[in-house]
Amino acid sequence: MTGGGAAPVSIALFGPLIVRKDGMPVTLPITGHTLELLKFFLTNARKPYRRDYLSELFWPDTSAKRKHSALNTAIWRIRSQVSNRVDVHLLSESDCTSLEIGPEVEVDSVELANALAELQSCGHAGPQAEAESRLARALETSDQPFLDGLNSEWALSARQKFSEIKARALALMMRRCGESHRYDQAIDYGLRLLEADPYREDTHCEMMCLYVLSGRRAHAVRQYHRCAELLQDELGVEPMPEMQLLHQHITESGEEAGMTALAPEDSDRRSVAPLFAALARSRTDVYSALCQQLS
Repeated sequence: MTGGGAAPVSIALFGPLIVRKDGMPVTLPITGHTLELLKFFLTNARKPYRRDYLSELFWPDTSAKRKHSALNTAIWRIRSQVSNRVDVHLLSESDCTSLEIGPEVEVDSVELANALAELQSCGHAGPQAEAESRLARALETSDQPFLDGLNSEWALSARQKFSEIKARALALMMRRCGESHRYDQAIDYGLRLLEADPYREDTHCEMMCLYVLSGRRAHAVRQYHRCAELLQDELGVEPMPEMQLLHQHITESGEEAGMTALAPEDSDRRSVAPLFAALARSRTDVYSALCQQLS
């Protein structure tokens, strides 16, 4: 679903599996491998999987006969105990099985990926506000780890995939908010991004710029030192040159003094001169210039 209203049925895969119908929790009377199989199909909805692949994935240490029986039982339980409560249906064709999700069912991971794709596709034209609101709502439901509690190989792979999707969504929202002068919101998205991955130097650098643009130069300096200490303590490296030059410029100049570009005689400084030349033109341009410099 793409509108602002809540779906009649919502399924959360971020965190523990939670199913709601018309806002009320729905209890699914399945456990163990059957529940994990349902999560697998919800994560990979509409994709057909061969039954021999599924039986080997979920019951690798049993005989072929027991694998086949266990898979059939799990599929039967999902059909009998889940499909009568929620509009999701396991379909079998030849030797393959797939999960179809009804149009009134919203799965949080699917909605996050679709909302991100929509905002990316509209660029700086089209219904940006609606697309941003949709992605912001999707991000609100993705704070917990994807498939929390599952540590099987397929779940770890899916967790990595959706962690990357979430990171791209947070980075896009941070930039969108920053470019439209909503600096506090942009900083909030940046903090969430760094909470998940504190080693993202480009995000630290953008956060420094956001703090300067919002009039909090001291916060920008502290952001640099937090990043520098983290990189040195954990990896034994210094921040990237762009970050060091940005820090130097911030610390050597006051807020208004920062409106001048750096001297052209230093070749290293010339490499980021467009950033500071943009600052001389406008505070909004410097944010866009920084994003372009780092991309």
